[in-house]
Amino acid sequence: MSKVTLDAVTGGFDLSKINANFQKIQTELNSKVLYRNNTSGEDNALVTDIDVNSVKIYNVPTPELSSQVVPKDYVDSRTLYTAFIWRGGWAATQLYKIFDAVKFNGSSYICIVEHTSIDFLADLAVGKWDTLAQAGSSGSGTGDMVAANNLSDLTNPADARNNLGLGTAATQASSAFATAAHLHGGVYEPVDANIVRANAITAFTAPQRSAHLTDNDLSFDMSAKQNFKCTPTATGALTFVNLVDGQSGYIILVNSANYVITKAASIKCSSTMLTTISATGTYKLAYDCDGTNVYVTNSAALS
Repeated sequence: MSKVTLDAVTGGFDLSKINANFQKIQTELNSKVLYRNNTSGEDNALVTDIDVNSVKIYNVPTPELSSQVVPKDYVDSRTLYTAFIWRGGWAATQLYKIFDAVKFNGSSYICIVEHTSIDFLADLAVGKWDTLAQAGSSGSGTGDMVAANNLSDLTNPADARNNLGLGTAATQASSAFATAAHLHGGVYEPVDANIVRANAITAFTAPQRSAHLTDNDLSFDMSAKQNFKCTPTATGALTFVNLVDGQSGYIILVNSANYVITKAASIKCSSTMLTTISATGTYKLAYDCDGTNVYVTNSAALS
């Protein structure tokens, strides 16, 4: 506020000068102090620090210099000195505040001067952004791999495959792998000499053959074997346990001393079978199970 110059009252009671002086004071207060209208004269300035007794100062503008006071709402909208605020890819016409971070052309940047974006490179050039992480470029040094080479620059492809756990599978032709035509029971299996095929003759070897299980007590466990051989040493009841729907097989029965053979209720047979096999002789019994009952037929005595 400019200085107020009052007219001197040199003597007597000059009412007009006194009124004029008060009018000057009123004008200066109204236009220069109360309305802060500093359009002329000297700028307002503090001669010494003001002690406002912890009273808050209001209407603080958004700072433009590091030495300026920061408004509370400005501080509340930031996470100062602890973390940046990720804004994603840079975009034009956006208000970016200090500590906002963006991505541009593969690099990331942090805002250090609040501004509304127009052109990123221009804003970067005048110091509104600082680099967080610089984008890399295609390598050109020893041992570098270039994306355009599609792994052809590997020093040892075989070692690289082994390190990835691929083995030799990565070098096989597509014909070496199962296709939908090889699907069986929901499981793919490779076609080789160990697979039984309906359109080829297969010679079964030991893993496919089931040797007879010797079981002389006339009680046969379907979970143990499919084919049995029985030479009873006393009378007993023909019985099956652990019935399996769909299992079938044979029993070689050698009755050496007219041992009387009965049956369990779950066994279904002809009315003459028990009489036949209770006589001394060797018999071949065939059975088929439906999960509840076992259906048994017998041969005559074999010699």
